[in-house]
Amino acid sequence: VWKLKWVFKYFKRKLYMRLIGQHKKELSHIPSTTKSVLWINLSAPSLGDSLMDLSGRQLLTGFNLDLLTDSKNASLYQNDPFFKNVFVDADELQNHQYDLVILDAYSPRILKIKSRILPNQSFVGLWGYVNGFEAHRTLYSFYRMQFLLQNNQTLPKLAPLMGGPDFFDAGLSPKKSKLAIVVGAEWDYRRYSYWSEVIAEVVREYGDAFEILLIGSSNGVAEAEEISLVFPQCKNFVGKCTLSETSSLIEQSNIVLAADGGLWHIACALNKPSVVLFANMPVFDEDGLRVTRETKDIVCNALYAENFVSQIKVEEVLQALKSLLSAIEL
Repeated sequence: VWKLKWVFKYFKRKLYMRLIGQHKKELSHIPSTTKSVLWINLSAPSLGDSLMDLSGRQLLTGFNLDLLTDSKNASLYQNDPFFKNVFVDADELQNHQYDLVILDAYSPRILKIKSRILPNQSFVGLWGYVNGFEAHRTLYSFYRMQFLLQNNQTLPKLAPLMGGPDFFDAGLSPKKSKLAIVVGAEWDYRRYSYWSEVIAEVVREYGDAFEILLIGSSNGVAEAEEISLVFPQCKNFVGKCTLSETSSLIEQSNIVLAADGGLWHIACALNKPSVVLFANMPVFDEDGLRVTRETKDIVCNALYAENFVSQIKVEEVLQALKSLLSAIEL
């Protein structure tokens, strides 16, 4: 049944592309004469998906590259070394000229935006007609971009990337290493229920060597308050900071503990060592081995549970943290 759904989506999008006449503008590769590019990144607006899908921009060095993205993601790219301009309102681009547009997907919504603001401009696609299935989006972005550029250049570090956020002065101790813990989750299977127990073990093992920061969005406020009652020494920023401020807290941290989610992807993009918890991820390589979202160039220890992350034992998290600490220098 799911295969039929993808086939239906493919032909529906292909027909829509023809109905609005945009099929004549699609290219299979990026022309060698291209200098200015607009990347439209709107089909998958979650923080993590945006960072992963755009990671391949690291191959576009030398292009004048602009971005149109969701307003909640814009701060991720405010100091970006590759994007010259970041837009959140498509109408601002109607008077701009580009040699090429990169569309993240050929969904009707994205095609409508493209045909409204740049109807006569050629374009290429990242995901093309079918998107939304499970894949290692970071690796896909790099290799898809390499294909579109038609070159075999040596790939850079295979990891998401973002510019350093503006500094947020949260009054953190300059004398202690910072351990950031992401509390809460949008999806229940990514919500870890035992951060209090992990903190208790960290305190027992390392005393007050770490300044522990609780970070996250509004979906983790209740949990963070419960943790703070037991461990008042933890600094609770959950639901209290903007995305830019939270990114700065991650930048100021030495290690991040998190379940798979947007803030863990930000930690990876800022090159922060991490322990990450995964669950319910049916992605496999050509040998049938499970693949999670990290790459060999991301400094992290990954743990996996079949159904939900709370199946991962506290002892496993502590062992992964100890192993990480032994491999890095604080």
